[in-house]
Amino acid sequence: MSLYLVSALGFVAVRRRWLGDEAISALTRLVIDIIVPATLMVGMLAGLDRSTLAEGGVVILIMLGTTLTGLLFGWLAGVLWPGGTPVSNRALAALCAFQNGIYLPLPLVLSLIPEEQHARGAVLVGCAVIVLSSIQWTLGVWLLRSDDQLAVARTAKWRDSVRGAFSPPVTGLLIGAVLAGIAPLAQAARDVPSAPLWAQIVVDTLQTIAQAMAPLAMMLLGMLIGRSELRRVLTLRSVAIPSLWRLIVAPALVYAAMELGPLGWIGSLVGLVLLVEAAAPPAVNLGVAARRYGGDWETTSSVMLPMYALSLLTIPVWVALALGR
Repeated sequence: MSLYLVSALGFVAVRRRWLGDEAISALTRLVIDIIVPATLMVGMLAGLDRSTLAEGGVVILIMLGTTLTGLLFGWLAGVLWPGGTPVSNRALAALCAFQNGIYLPLPLVLSLIPEEQHARGAVLVGCAVIVLSSIQWTLGVWLLRSDDQLAVARTAKWRDSVRGAFSPPVTGLLIGAVLAGIAPLAQAARDVPSAPLWAQIVVDTLQTIAQAMAPLAMMLLGMLIGRSELRRVLTLRSVAIPSLWRLIVAPALVYAAMELGPLGWIGSLVGLVLLVEAAAPPAVNLGVAARRYGGDWETTSSVMLPMYALSLLTIPVWVALALGR
């Protein structure tokens, strides 16, 4: 609830004209270019663990499947239910594919399991974030670009295209993967007492920056909603398509696979993580990314409010089903 209030503060700040477009642009660059990379580095340091490769591999594969299937669903729904521009249709596909992978699932999962399982649960959520972050900040950024930016990208030389693919978040992800192979840093990220002081300082610095992710992203989301013309961009189509997939179809498919299909063998903790991840509403930073890369940030940001409100009704149902397995 506190994050929703932070988002409301950003909304009021823009509506009351305490903050304008210059503040939105500056905060967008701060979040995308600095805070998101630091957050991804921390996630890689804490989430890459050889001891959980088997369970983490299941989470990675299922999250990869739901993400790519979400993209397909969003694209098909946009074709079968016409009415949007190419830019808004790509935004709807991104909203279907990329959920809130950590800020909602992690505290929810940890609140539902015994304390002795917290470390294992955090690693499994981290595996989901690795998949989501990798695709969101590569293919997702492509989807959220404006038509002009896409035209430039299509005509760019291959060296420029490769260079452009290394956005700050992707760079942070790659650096985090490298740092995870440095034992002292990995130990510091997992709160191992024997970790050297220098490693603790590095990790503490990254964690301090990463802690700003949730409040600043939610405040920026509120600012983007406040800047949008809600009556013009918020339509039944823009809400219904991603809500149907993210809140109902995706978790239903995962639950059916666990009860009736090939995932019946997985343990209760992995099942809980998978179902919570599948049932989560879209990632709040999609609106931020759309603003940063010139896409349909108005639709992307405005859809968040009703979808997060609906998720307050749907997520408890899926959690109850997961706990009842």
